[in-house]
Amino acid sequence: MSKERKILHSPYGKRSLAYIDTVGMWFCRRLTLQEKRFLRSAFEGRIEFRSAWVFKRPVFRVNGRLIPHLAAIKVQQPTLGGLKLLQTLFRDESPPQINKVDIALDVPTARPSIARALQAEIVRVLHKKGHRHKHEVRYDRGTVYLGFRAKRYQIAFYSGRPSKLCESPSMHMEHRFQSVSAVREIGITSIDALLNFDTPKFFAKHLSFNELNVVKLGRVVGGRRVARDRNFCANRRVRFAKLVLRAIYDDLGNAAFAYPHVPVLTYTLGALRNLGVTGVRSALTPVHVSSLLPWPPPKLTWFGADQ
Repeated sequence: MSKERKILHSPYGKRSLAYIDTVGMWFCRRLTLQEKRFLRSAFEGRIEFRSAWVFKRPVFRVNGRLIPHLAAIKVQQPTLGGLKLLQTLFRDESPPQINKVDIALDVPTARPSIARALQAEIVRVLHKKGHRHKHEVRYDRGTVYLGFRAKRYQIAFYSGRPSKLCESPSMHMEHRFQSVSAVREIGITSIDALLNFDTPKFFAKHLSFNELNVVKLGRVVGGRRVARDRNFCANRRVRFAKLVLRAIYDDLGNAAFAYPHVPVLTYTLGALRNLGVTGVRSALTPVHVSSLLPWPPPKLTWFGADQ
């Protein structure tokens, strides 16, 4: 008898919804007018078509061969029927190259204020792996962006608006991957891989929540100085670490976005890395994801009547 998966409910919501918010792909040939009509109907009109410039055609390696690609589409909230139609259209041809995927996770809540509180708490403890101080941290009209917009990987948050899958006010978190290589790194190499994408495994890898331990940070920051000054005791290490953090927080306070929405941990780690401080990960205390989000996350939910 199979065991049912136990869902750990967070204090903010009892369920979460995972779905593909945006997908983009390139084709090795141009689409016919009839194919465009079929795709527009299958994706319920949420599709954009475009063609490559003659001298700017992207070239991708397919089965060991370099093939130029001539046309592309971008779909908002793709449907299961539309993706299966694409599989049918290119069954005997070079497969489409997926170059953009936005993976979304919504947590429906009872009130918009609860969704905003959840976003503020997640942003406070979120650690975006590979983040650097020079990377973009932006707050624009209620949405927090971590990472450059046109680069390989960006995380976006907003809250209080109704979910795209239900009418409840939700906390919306989106992981955006841009470029064929970035999409392949998360295991999406074809439409079939997209349809069978493992969201629990993905979020277990990409969601990292941590608290910054000032005492441990003092040992890391003051490590070099300790080697030169034996009187640099533990209390002085902590004070030294607080001075470093205070300078970083002053920088945050002078930034052009509201302080409660700033990803403090991600920004702080990027600033410390920029100062040449290494080994900062040893100063982090892990926070289990289930304390904030219903865990584990569900499988993908698809838009459309045939989901």
